[in-house]
Amino acid sequence: MTNPLLDKFKIEKFPAYLQPYIIQALINPAKLGANDMLPIMGYVCKYSIDECHYTLTGSKLCAAIIQKELEVTSSNSAYRCLVTLCRNYYRDKCAMRLESLSKWISFVSFVCQLFTELQNYSDLQDIVYNCLFTLVGPECLQNDSEVDCLVTQLLSIGKQLEECNRDVMDELYDNIRDAYLAWNSPASSRLPLLQAIELRAMKWQLDDDAKEYYYGEYTMSAI
Repeated sequence: MTNPLLDKFKIEKFPAYLQPYIIQALINPAKLGANDMLPIMGYVCKYSIDECHYTLTGSKLCAAIIQKELEVTSSNSAYRCLVTLCRNYYRDKCAMRLESLSKWISFVSFVCQLFTELQNYSDLQDIVYNCLFTLVGPECLQNDSEVDCLVTQLLSIGKQLEECNRDVMDELYDNIRDAYLAWNSPASSRLPLLQAIELRAMKWQLDDDAKEYYYGEYTMSAI
């Protein structure tokens, strides 16, 4: 009989030798060796970043492992491994971005999805904010896909991030407004930056008129 965890988290995509360890981490992490958690979390992170279609599932898998370990052992070694890995990826962001822009964007999406699953962990919030500040930087503003990533993440988790740390969100939005007003910002970045500004002004929920303006969407209430 197939283990339901294989289907839920698509564990069959991982190397055969690693699958039993991942399943054990989800069932009873107390049986894992002291050095088992880092390679487990490391491979899940790497696969989630390399394969953008796995970002959401990978974040849920990481969160499930962390929560199970805390429940069974009262330890947070899985979370510590995850934060260390994400910090290392962020530290090497310039090289990652040069190697593959899609991988960098996938990393940002992965970290933001992790925040959705694990909102009570301040270390993760810091990494998310760092990523968003980077996306408002002059180099990233030259690339439409990175600007779109910024707006996508703010649409998804902006409200929750602000509730965690309003002061940092204020600082981020100072940068967004400065970028929108800067004479040398690419014309293609101005509309999504304006959308980000209006999003917060509307308390993180675009109204029908804004949706029609930015997406050309007619909602039922607008017809």
